[in-house]
Amino acid sequence: MNYVEFPIIVQYNLPILKSKFHLYANVGYGFSSLLSAFVVQESINSNPERTKIDLTEPSNRLARLDHGFYGSLGFEYSFCRDGNILLESNFYHGIQDYDKIDTAKNRSIGIRLGYAKNIDLSNAN
Repeated sequence: MNYVEFPIIVQYNLPILKSKFHLYANVGYGFSSLLSAFVVQESINSNPERTKIDLTEPSNRLARLDHGFYGSLGFEYSFCRDGNILLESNFYHGIQDYDKIDTAKNRSIGIRLGYAKNIDLSNAN
């Protein structure tokens, strides 16, 4: 299933060790809309077959809209004047069932490692 998400997130930063390290937490709420979905059917005598689900069909079991809570906890290290390294764990907890017949909610847990480059716009002409 492929969704487009619209989260509203608030971040709190806590500087540690002379502002070289930062601990931060994000919390928020958001909405998402289902863009596409596929089902894979397997048989003993044939290769797996991937079929796109028609989301406009009235018999479709999938809910088009979802909403839920976002959260994350991360560390940021400023190793030079131009950038920071980030390590973050995050989650999403969907409130609504995405299947109209069975109980099934969207949940995700992730780990992110990244680099954030500082851009100084004060000297731009």
